[in-house]
Parts: sequence; C-alpha cells; structure tokens
Amino acid sequence: MDCTHAQDLVLDELDGALDAAVRHELRRHLEGCGSCTAFAALQRRLDAELRDSAPTVALDASFRRALNRRLAVQQPWPEWLPEAAYLLGAVLATGVTAAALPLPFSSTWWIGGALAAAGLLVHSLTASALSSLDSAGASDLR
Repeated sequence: MDCTHAQDLVLDELDGALDAAVRHELRRHLEGCGSCTAFAALQRRLDAELRDSAPTVALDASFRRALNRRLAVQQPWPEWLPEAAYLLGAVLATGVTAAALPLPFSSTWWIGGALAAAGLLVHSLTASALSSLDSAGASDLR
C-alpha cells in the first residue's frame, strides 16, 4: 500500500467507512510508515477539535412540523404544465413565422418586434403569478 492510498483510508476510517480487512491492512502500513502515522494522528486530533468546537444544533419540533406541512403541500399547477406551455409557445412561434414568410421584409420586421414584445409581456406576467404562488406557499413555514 502506498502512502497516498493509506492517507485516503485514514480519512475514510475517521468517517467509519472501513471494513475490518482494510482497517487491518491500514494498521500494518501505519506501523511501518512514520509520515502516515503522523498524518493519521494529525487528522484524528483535527477531527476531535472540530467535534468539540462545533455546537450541536437542535431543531425544535415546530420547525419539523412546518417542514413536513410544506413538503406535503401539492404544487398549485400540474407537473406537465410548464412543458405544455413551452411546446404551445414553440408551435405558435413556428406558425407565425411560417405565416409571415410571404410578407415583405418591412412587414415581418414590425410583426416580429410586436410578437417579441407580447411574448415578453406574457412571460413577465406568468413569472410574476408563479412567484406569488411560490411565496404564498413559503409563508406557511413562518
């Protein structure tokens, strides 16, 4: 076992992710390698210091209830709606483009600008409506 692999295993051992055979192989390597033994001691000390210095955070029961309530809330629109709206928009844009092909260039320029403005307006109104629905649902957590 090389030192790079042994040091990775030391970190895995601190997480408790080693089986007995690999742990035994790591112990044999640490007995014969001073730099890996020093690395393991340093990592164990750092792990202990972090564990002792970090406060334990306990969430109160009201947070858990509010979170469960929020997770149980159904989405206010069907899951397929965004994809259907995108598809409908693509079909309409293709149809308008095909219908505008025989028109002179100046007319298509004006029509394209008007459609772009209308699309931006519809997008803004839809985004605002969905945002207000999401924020209304988020207020349940407060």
